[in-house]
Amino acid sequence: MKFFTKLVVGVAGGLMTLGASAQSNMIAGWEFSQFTAGGFNAVGLLADSDFSQAGALNANYSELLPDSPAGGPLAASFGTLYYDGTNGSTNAGPFGLSGDPTVYGFAQNLGSEVDQVSPPYGSTASENVLIFNGQEVYNDFGLKIEADNSLVVMADAQVASTDWNLTFAFQTETSTAGGQEISLEYFDGSNFVAVGSPLTVTATDQGTTVAISGLDGMAMAQIRMNISGATDANAVVIDNLGVAAVPEPATYAALFGLVALGLIIRRRLRKA
Repeated sequence: MKFFTKLVVGVAGGLMTLGASAQSNMIAGWEFSQFTAGGFNAVGLLADSDFSQAGALNANYSELLPDSPAGGPLAASFGTLYYDGTNGSTNAGPFGLSGDPTVYGFAQNLGSEVDQVSPPYGSTASENVLIFNGQEVYNDFGLKIEADNSLVVMADAQVASTDWNLTFAFQTETSTAGGQEISLEYFDGSNFVAVGSPLTVTATDQGTTVAISGLDGMAMAQIRMNISGATDANAVVIDNLGVAAVPEPATYAALFGLVALGLIIRRRLRKA
């Protein structure tokens, strides 16, 4: 009996330690380095290849890969950024879609690291990580939005997670701001729900991390970024986009429950 009591206490302590040590992982990140002079290049394709995922850009970072942080083609399975008219996004381009594109590459990195993970962002290690993990194209680019558009970020944590957040850098294309804003929403399974107040976009490169508690318990995040006030003459630029979360400790609780159940059964058998 004492053995089982000690076992339960020991397992409980161990599981509590594991739960406490759980850390946030960048599930999916977009560094936008796959843009080329001739257009946007799919992750892992050669520089002169045609981009075949217009308006749906795969992540090129994920800390769920064996390396941490890690990037390259394999990160595509953990996230996609949509602006092709699907999943609540706007059909905004860039290539192969009807009409003039209003979302495409901006030939400059944003360097802000405020409240952001570094590396992968804001570090010369970015290029080395991406190339080492199989990305064949690397250029200094952000993402330029020159009209009112809604971009939808999808990230797949694989397991139920908590402490979800979205991180990104942003600024206006020119040295003057004109009322541009970015508002955020998350999808709760039925509707998009607003998150906080809109962010004012200025001419200063700034970074932010926004907590999205409404996603707690979910394995998949669907976050919409609504850009307003952007124009052809003064676009909004975003960069260093990422979604992070912490795996829920439910697995640990389930294991503890099994051990406790075993103890109860043994006690009843001894009394019988």
